[in-house]
Amino acid sequence: MKQVQNKYPNLVNKSRKIYTYEDTDKDNSYETYLRGELCTYSYKTLVIYLNFLKDSINSNINVVQQNLENMVHLYGYKDLASAEIVN
Repeated sequence: MKQVQNKYPNLVNKSRKIYTYEDTDKDNSYETYLRGELCTYSYKTLVIYLNFLKDSINSNINVVQQNLENMVHLYGYKDLASAEIVN
């Protein structure tokens, strides 16, 4: 997440904060949100997710960047760089 924030600060700074220590009464961080979401997953789903993350790391795929890229495409941008310039 931090790598993507460093590369695309205008995009990432408009989204959730990264770390739990940045939580406020009105906004939860990505870390807090993900922890809560993972707690709802079954053991089987957690194993599948873990394997997905391992495969992504082994393939040099940044899943945070991939997710952000999918989102900017939904908003009509060509790529992250285009969305970064506008924002």
